[in-house]
Amino acid sequence: MDQNAQLEHNQRQRLNAEAESRLAAEAERFRSIIQVLAPEDARLANVVGHSDTAGARAILADRLKEFSPTLKSCALGHVRDGVAFNAVLDGIYSDAERAVRAYRGPLRSVTARDPNGQGITRFFGDPLSCWSPFSGATQRGRINRHPGPRS
Repeated sequence: MDQNAQLEHNQRQRLNAEAESRLAAEAERFRSIIQVLAPEDARLANVVGHSDTAGARAILADRLKEFSPTLKSCALGHVRDGVAFNAVLDGIYSDAERAVRAYRGPLRSVTARDPNGQGITRFFGDPLSCWSPFSGATQRGRINRHPGPRS
């Protein structure tokens, strides 16, 4: 193999490794969002190792489009430019993360990984909906400040 072919081969391997890394990070981001908004779809995040990384990224973002009011009707299959594709995906993810922060349903835990690999658990939702079955009935009473003899 001549030197140019070897350099081209190394460049292609490095780009594939970067794309796989980006896909893994995006799958983790997807998983942390979807655990709150639609926990039944969390299995979709298992796309690491997908042969077409752009296609796998589009599959993940396509599921989150419904939470993006501005990019809901965007057809990701028609976006060919890499920079525009990344900008559209970032917009979809930021809108979905905004929807997570506004979520007011039952309390849900989301476990995500930070850049060091540490697990971070955050809770989203309404705490009252979670704890109301365990709280007793509201009771009203009054404090008698001047107790007198009972008759």
